[in-house]
Amino acid sequence: MNHTTDPTAATNAAMAALAGSGLIISLVFLAIFIFSIVIYWRIASKAGYPGVASLLLLIPLVNIIMIIIFAFSEWPIEKRAKGMMGAGPGTPGTPWQHGMMNPPATS
Repeated sequence: MNHTTDPTAATNAAMAALAGSGLIISLVFLAIFIFSIVIYWRIASKAGYPGVASLLLLIPLVNIIMIIIFAFSEWPIEKRAKGMMGAGPGTPGTPWQHGMMNPPATS
């Protein structure tokens, strides 16, 4: 009995397996990429920066500069919080007006 295998069939099967695994790997990387954009967008928004600023993190070298800016500069949300702490009770936009904090005691 002579069992011969067709080399082109084996090659085609191997190529199909590689193509399928390549597609799965590409989809996983795409999902990770999209998830990272969402995470960067949320961080920028919570810091008080426009969410679009997070897209700068995708550009090589610019991303390093943006991370340094995020780490060492005063965030816009911090500036607003400092401004709110100096205002008295009843001032529009203060935490006291919205019931988030008790107004400072006056003597």
